[in-house]
Amino acid sequence: MFVSLCGDYLWWHYTDALRQLFRIWINFMWFATHYFSIPLLITSLFAPWKRMTERAGAFTFEAYGEALIVNMMSRVIGFFLRLIIISVGLIVLVGLFLGIVLVIGTWLVAPALVFGLLSYGATLLF
Repeated sequence: MFVSLCGDYLWWHYTDALRQLFRIWINFMWFATHYFSIPLLITSLFAPWKRMTERAGAFTFEAYGEALIVNMMSRVIGFFLRLIIISVGLIVLVGLFLGIVLVIGTWLVAPALVFGLLSYGATLLF
C-alpha cells in the first residue's frame, strides 16, 4: 500500500506537477510582458511622450522651429522613458527565468532529498 502510494506520488510529481509548474511559469511570463507592455512600447518607441506635440500657429520660421524643437524633445523623452520601462520589464523576465530554473531544480531533487534526510534521521536515532 505504502509503496503504491509512493509510486503514484512520484508519477504525479514528475509528470502532472511539472506540467502545471511550466503552465504557471508561462502565466507569470505573460503577465510580466503585458504588465510592462513590452510589445506595445517597442512598436511605439519613437512616438512622442503622452502624444504631446505642438503645431506651428503662424507661418513663420520661428513658429516652425519652436514646434520642431518641442516635438523632438517630446520624442526624445518618450524614447528614453520607454527604453527604461522596457529594460525593467526585461530584467523582470530574466528574473522569472532564473526563478523557474531554481524552482524546477529544487522540484526535481525534492523527493530524493526528503528520502535522504529521512534515512539520515533514522540512522541518528539508532
